[in-house]
Amino acid sequence: MTTTTSNNKPDFTGLPDLAVRDLGGSVLYANDDFYGDRENLIRGIAPQDADHMNNRGWVVDSWETRRRRSPGQEHVQGNDYVLVRLAFPGTISGIVVDTSGSGPGFPPEISIEAASLHGYASLPQVEDAEWIPIVARSSAGPDRENYYEVGDSRVFTHVRLAIYPDGNVARLRVHGRAVPDLRMSTGVVNIASLRLGAYAADCSGARPASNFALRPGRGRSISEGWETARHRGPGCEYLLVTLGATGTIRFVEVDTFNYMGNAPGEVRVLGRDADGDGEWREIVPRTPVLPDLRQLFRSRTSDPVNEIRLETYTDGGIARLRAYAELSDDQRAASILRWFNLLPESHARSVLVDDHGVSPEAAADALAARPIASIGDAPAAVRKMVSDPPWAAIPE
Repeated sequence: MTTTTSNNKPDFTGLPDLAVRDLGGSVLYANDDFYGDRENLIRGIAPQDADHMNNRGWVVDSWETRRRRSPGQEHVQGNDYVLVRLAFPGTISGIVVDTSGSGPGFPPEISIEAASLHGYASLPQVEDAEWIPIVARSSAGPDRENYYEVGDSRVFTHVRLAIYPDGNVARLRVHGRAVPDLRMSTGVVNIASLRLGAYAADCSGARPASNFALRPGRGRSISEGWETARHRGPGCEYLLVTLGATGTIRFVEVDTFNYMGNAPGEVRVLGRDADGDGEWREIVPRTPVLPDLRQLFRSRTSDPVNEIRLETYTDGGIARLRAYAELSDDQRAASILRWFNLLPESHARSVLVDDHGVSPEAAADALAARPIASIGDAPAAVRKMVSDPPWAAIPE
């Protein structure tokens, strides 16, 4: 059963869009994009109305294919499809196929498959991958967001959208949570990053929870951050973040870049281990902040946390929130095991054999042992994977 938010959208739409181009998603291939460019599918803005024409017709802000025909026949043959590489490998909770502006050109049916590939796969490797159905062939409607819940909890790197038989799709949104490969982590990492699996779980105010504040890089404008309406009474606004890992936060960054007349007057940051005692601890006490500035605050606690709550007094906006933490050996191992357990079998085998020199026989034994609860229960091949030296820090 699909639960919905207060705006009657499924809950999964509150999770980050793993396909959006602003985060690094890419359209690798479409078998046809005669009328509308395939890259339009993953734009980070709402579909725009067509306002002019060229020799092929209306210039549309969507992926649109020509009408499928078989030579000498009027009935339709086959279907069209597009391949998308996700910005981050992750678990997919739901998908939105937006047919806004399609009119009668919408595809009556769609299906979606996903694949998980190791390393930097070429287009032929992607085409030949093991494709796993995550949305069965289903009906779609015109001029609307069509929602499809996904029940497969494995980590995927690519999706393939098929439309039957042809037509116009404005946007493809792949909502889920990144699952990072922390074999590459060294030192202090930002566990409030979308790249490491963090997401905005809740917020106050009239506007819905935003994941913009957790994106890599700096916002280009105030539209790329988290901002509340004006708060006229006592109290504060808040942003609740589920972190990508459990760790000991060393310092917090609050960046008010571009927020000049609408930055908060003060902020406060709390943290807790939701899997532990659940008690909120003060990481940054109520502290004044300046507009249009990147500001760092030392943590006041050494207790590990996996959730943080940013409070703004009394309201305002921030461009980015980052929580730089150290992971203990046990915490890092637990994150790597979670990632390894969620990989489809072919991807997990490649990790062991190609990256860590494990024999195919030992890899098969390790795969048979999944899910692995702890490093103490892990086969030797998996312990080797976890104990091999980290490669490098994950860039933010």
